Amino acid sequence: MVVVPEQPVRYLRKRPVVTVLLVLANLAVYFYTSRARSFLQTDPYFIYTYGFNPLSLPTFEGVKRIFTSMFIHADLFHIVFNMLFLYLFGRSVEAVTGSLRFLLLYLAGGLGAVLFHVALIPIGGYEALVIPAVGASGAISAVLGAFFILFPHTRVSLCMFFFFLPICLPLPSSIYLLIWFAEQVVYGYLNLGGVAYFAHAGGFVAGMAATWLIASGPIKRLKTGLTSPLEEYLHSIGVFPRKFYTLGAGTKVLATLLLIALIAGFYISWERNKEMTSVYSLDVEAGGLNDTVILYKQNDSWIVSQSRVDAVRFVVNRLHPAGLLADPELANQSITNRAVPPYFVEIFGVRTPVNLYIEVAIYDGEGLVEVFKGSMRSYFVTITQTGEVFLNTTREVHVSFIIEKGRVETLKYIEYSIYASAALTVVGIGVILGADRFSVVTDMVYE
Repeated sequence: MVVVPEQPVRYLRKRPVVTVLLVLANLAVYFYTSRARSFLQTDPYFIYTYGFNPLSLPTFEGVKRIFTSMFIHADLFHIVFNMLFLYLFGRSVEAVTGSLRFLLLYLAGGLGAVLFHVALIPIGGYEALVIPAVGASGAISAVLGAFFILFPHTRVSLCMFFFFLPICLPLPSSIYLLIWFAEQVVYGYLNLGGVAYFAHAGGFVAGMAATWLIASGPIKRLKTGLTSPLEEYLHSIGVFPRKFYTLGAGTKVLATLLLIALIAGFYISWERNKEMTSVYSLDVEAGGLNDTVILYKQNDSWIVSQSRVDAVRFVVNRLHPAGLLADPELANQSITNRAVPPYFVEIFGVRTPVNLYIEVAIYDGEGLVEVFKGSMRSYFVTITQTGEVFLNTTREVHVSFIIEKGRVETLKYIEYSIYASAALTVVGIGVILGADRFSVVTDMVYE
C-alpha cells in the first residue's frame, strides 16, 4: 500500500532542502552498509555496532548510538518506505517550520522515540535491553505528528493494487494518521515482535509537542500572511472571519484517549520496574562469537532472553533449562574440571542430548552464575518452513564458551525515561486540545 498526501502548502514555494538532504544521507548510509549483501539488507555488523542498545545507555557509546541508529536501516523494504514517507510528508512540514526548525523537529522525534522505547521496556519485556533498534522511523513519526497538527484536512490517497489495477481511497490526513497512531499504540501493547511500535508512538507525540515548542512563530507568521492587511484587520474586528480547517472534536477525543492509554502504560511500566530488582546481563562468548543476553526474575522464575547469534543461543538453550545459569541450590558453589553426566533438555518440544564439560563455574549467593567456562557437544534443533521441528543428528556440534555476569544499570534510566515520556505526552495532549492555533490550511487555499 502506498500513501500519497496532497501538497497543502504549494503556495509557499519553498524547497525542502533538509528533507532532501536527510533522504540522501539515509540512502548513502544504506548503500554503504548493505553493499556486502547485494543492497537487499544491512550487514548485521553495522546493526550491532551502530544500532541503539538500551543496555549501553548510561555510557557515551549508548548516547552516541541514539543518533547513529537513526541512519541505519534493516533492509531494502525498511529504507524505501521510510524515505518515501519522509519526503512526501516532510516537504510540507519543512515549508511551514523552515529548514532549521524542521531538522530540530526531526531530531526531537528520534529522541522521543528512544524515550518511549526505553520507558515501556517493562511492558514489552526486558529482552529489549539487548536488542538493537535501528531506523529513522521514530524521527519520521515526528514528521507525521507535525503533519497531523498542521494539515488535518489535507487529503491523502491510500493506493493499493487489486489484480494489477491501482485502487486509491482518499481520506483526510487526520483520519489516516489517527488510525496509524492507534495501530502503533495497540500493537505496542500486544507486544508484536520485530518492530518498536512504542518508539513510533513516541516519535509521533514528540512531533506534536515540537510543533508547539519550536514552530509556533513560523505558524503564526504564515497564518497572518495568508490574507492582505485589510482582510486581516476586518478579521480582527469580526468581519469576514477566516476559517482554518483544524482537528474535529471526535478526532481530538480519540487522539487524547490514545495518549491517556500511553500514560496508563507508563504507570504500569513504573510499577513493574520498581519491583524488578533482579536483572543481570550475561556476556557470552561461544565458538568465537559474542553476544549479551538478559537474565531476570519474573514470577519467581528466572528468564533468559534469546540471542540472535546461533552459537550463543546454542549454549544458553542447553545450560539454562538444566539449571546451570540460575539455581538456588548452587548458591556460593564453585565447580572446576568436571565432566557432567550426559543429560537432556527440551528445545521446542524436542528432547535434545547434551554432553558438558565444566572448566570452571562460580555462583553467587543467589545461585546465579558469575563465571562459567567450559565446552559442550550437542545437536541443533531445526525448524523447517512448514513448521516441522526435529533434531538434526547428522552432525554433532562442539562449542567452547565463556559466560560472565554483569549488573544492569539501565533500570534507573528506564524510570527517568518514564517521567520524561509522561511529561511529553501531557504536552501532546495540550497541543491536540489547542490544535486550532496550529492548523495552517484555510479555505482560501483551494479557491
